[in-house]
Amino acid sequence: MAELSQVTAIIKTFQRPRALERLIRSIRRFYPQLAIAVADDGFTPTWRGDVDYLRLAEDVGLSAGRNALLRHIRTPYFLLLDDDLEFSRHTRIDCLLDLVASGVVDIAGGDYHRCKRKFLFTRRRWQPFHGIFRFQDGDLRLVLATLASFPNYQLCDVVHNFFVARTEEILGLGGWDEELKLNEHVEFFVRVHRRGMRVAYCADVIARHWMERSADYTPYRDRDFTGLAAMKIGVRRVNRFDGQPIASHSPQTV
Repeated sequence: MAELSQVTAIIKTFQRPRALERLIRSIRRFYPQLAIAVADDGFTPTWRGDVDYLRLAEDVGLSAGRNALLRHIRTPYFLLLDDDLEFSRHTRIDCLLDLVASGVVDIAGGDYHRCKRKFLFTRRRWQPFHGIFRFQDGDLRLVLATLASFPNYQLCDVVHNFFVARTEEILGLGGWDEELKLNEHVEFFVRVHRRGMRVAYCADVIARHWMERSADYTPYRDRDFTGLAAMKIGVRRVNRFDGQPIASHSPQTV
């Protein structure tokens, strides 16, 4: 099995220094030796000396930032993280790494608990995003289901942006489509699916998700690239797990 020294946590960040601090602090608490690489394309850089820090051109986008990180790291595996996540004792990265390193699957992803603080309490709610793709009548529908079940994982087509994969495998896939500054998630996993890669969902591996927004972050986060993503997939639209269509618009700029 692979050692944790063979994996790097990669984090693309934009205008959320408080969220990034919370995530890195939590990683250091539970995995103090885990290598961390951060790519920052914000207008106000959040330089850090305690990680491998890449300063990118302003607003290059999520996909370009992740690709820059993939090209930069030297470990055979990587752990993909959004900057608004947080580790807990349930964030068992070793379980994800073992599945990929054993060759059982190509991508092993965990689950989210969406967190919201109210007064002195933190509310946690399960936030599922694992399922299968169903192509029908020119549309793509996300279905909350799995392809097969095993003792520690389930096979599916898509998981959260919280997974371990082999670095060279994702580079060979082409990484993320850099025209999609946002809304890249489903398009990436459709290419994974069409390449025949195996995706695992591990329900017992959980990250906390805070969804932090700020005044200088929200206008950029709210840009809509779903129409472009649907076009690249080759469908008219993508329907969410609840069956509702994701609005298809031309990409916007700020």
